[in-house]
Amino acid sequence: MMKRSFARLLKKPFWPAFGYFTFSWFLSALGKPVAYGFLAPLSAALGLALFWKSLQFVQSKKRAFGLALVWFSLVSAFELSWMTSTEWVGPLILLVYVFLVLALGLEFALLCYFFLFFPSRGLSSWRRILALAGLWTLLEWSRLFFFSGFPFNVLGSALCYSRYSMQMAAFFGVYGLSFWVVLTNAYGYRALFLKTRTKEVLIWLALVLFPYFLGYLHESYQKNPGLLPAGELSVLLIQTALSPAQKEPVFERYREFIPPAEQWKRILLAVKEALLQKTSAGKPAVSAFRKKVKLPQPLPAVDLVVLPEAALPFPAFESFYDLGSFFQVWEQVFGLDEEKAFLPPLGQPLAEPLGKKKQYGCLWKVSNAFWAQALANYLGAEVVIGLDEKEDLVNYNAAFHFQPFSLEIRRYAKRVLVPVVEYFPFEWCAKLAAAYGISGFFTPGKEAKVFPGKVPLGVCICYEEAYGHLMRQNRAQGARLLVNLSNDVWFPASSLPKAHFELGKIRSVENGLPLVRACNTGVTGAVDAFGRVLVCLKDGESQEHLQALFVKVPLDHYQTFYVRWGDLPIVVASLVLLGFFLISKKELPRKRPPT
Repeated sequence: MMKRSFARLLKKPFWPAFGYFTFSWFLSALGKPVAYGFLAPLSAALGLALFWKSLQFVQSKKRAFGLALVWFSLVSAFELSWMTSTEWVGPLILLVYVFLVLALGLEFALLCYFFLFFPSRGLSSWRRILALAGLWTLLEWSRLFFFSGFPFNVLGSALCYSRYSMQMAAFFGVYGLSFWVVLTNAYGYRALFLKTRTKEVLIWLALVLFPYFLGYLHESYQKNPGLLPAGELSVLLIQTALSPAQKEPVFERYREFIPPAEQWKRILLAVKEALLQKTSAGKPAVSAFRKKVKLPQPLPAVDLVVLPEAALPFPAFESFYDLGSFFQVWEQVFGLDEEKAFLPPLGQPLAEPLGKKKQYGCLWKVSNAFWAQALANYLGAEVVIGLDEKEDLVNYNAAFHFQPFSLEIRRYAKRVLVPVVEYFPFEWCAKLAAAYGISGFFTPGKEAKVFPGKVPLGVCICYEEAYGHLMRQNRAQGARLLVNLSNDVWFPASSLPKAHFELGKIRSVENGLPLVRACNTGVTGAVDAFGRVLVCLKDGESQEHLQALFVKVPLDHYQTFYVRWGDLPIVVASLVLLGFFLISKKELPRKRPPT
């Protein structure tokens, strides 16, 4: 029996099919910006087409369906391999990983089944090709509405390696890129393997090159006269690089824990070091209040300081730190003058008294918000920091905005929470968890908020930047700089930080705005309004070392087609193309003549 099976395996059709299957997987899985970016143009042009060619050697529809399921599951398994890091999230994440991989594989297999095998004419007509691209686009877009959505593993990311082809997202968003990738591959399959004629090949090549040509024209036009000049902003991005055990005591690894006051000391030292490195070019501007503070040398002016998501333990306004420890840390880092002119006023919500009130004495407890406000006052800069907040027994994962010597502290609550980690998707799950003493999950925020200041800031937290429609809301409210606070520490030594960063670049292109990112671990950096990287910490540095990154961000921006219309055009176009295919009599399966 085994000999017969092996003999069938060695039949001539097997090896071409195996070759196309393997090479197409190699291009589609590895040809992404997060892996081997130089393969991305080939992946966008041929990855799917080569796989569909391998199906020509399979006679059974069931086997072809199974092959499509396996192939796309393997592609997804590679791209989502960051989910196999179990050090901090535990082995149960592997079940989620397997479920997602198989679900995506099934989605692709169904797509192939209906368009390549039933009816049997495959991709022989434009109607079928356009409907295929439209249906896949709708499937990707529909993932946004299940649980918290799943914006990863989007086929359009293959067009994001080149800065020119990525500009197509300014018109139709990332799902427009996916539409074009499927369209190009479907026509490539037709031109190269069904109707191999010069005309067909030239049309396919035109489809391949169009995004790059469009992107070049778009960028050239927006630079002159479309781009709106707006100067630049001096930004300091803090990479805290704390493991969960360092940030909060974990029973098994309690010796790694760093006390919260010491965590603040590390942050302040990084701020000072980064700013002092900028003093070589002339004499920096110094605010009047800062002249009173005796420093070895003045710190240069900075407009904005950004710290990552959940940068420190304890809620923002929980008065945990003894005021004496605050003074001790501040004096060690910056020094102290007698007047303490930079200090915020003691009192709610920043501090609480212990016994008899004593102004600037040690009978006070201060909060994380007190530290952040003191830093804003001292530097004369706005501070955006991610902290938890507890309000009326409700927990929020939030971002806070502090302005120098301002008593108004603004808050944005994270709207897209991570299932299981930050919330339970079903009420019965929450009740079951409560029975075992598991609580403290977050409540999602309800609206987008733009922080006013020198520049209106559109803030998002963690993988909210993976959702184009959410970031577009910030743009609609007047944001001129996108600010992301992230923490990718839960999947160390994986491809997640880079994949997350690539999604942020797409958001810049879609909205025509620059973006800055501050991560606990992840890719801390900045990109301009065209998605071009201005500066970023390298992968190794961002994963392991505390650093502060100083960058002058150009605030040039422009209005995009996507800002005006969002995903609506590509979704409507996909529905129309699919509907036109379904009602077309020419595309209905032919009835077999009676025998």
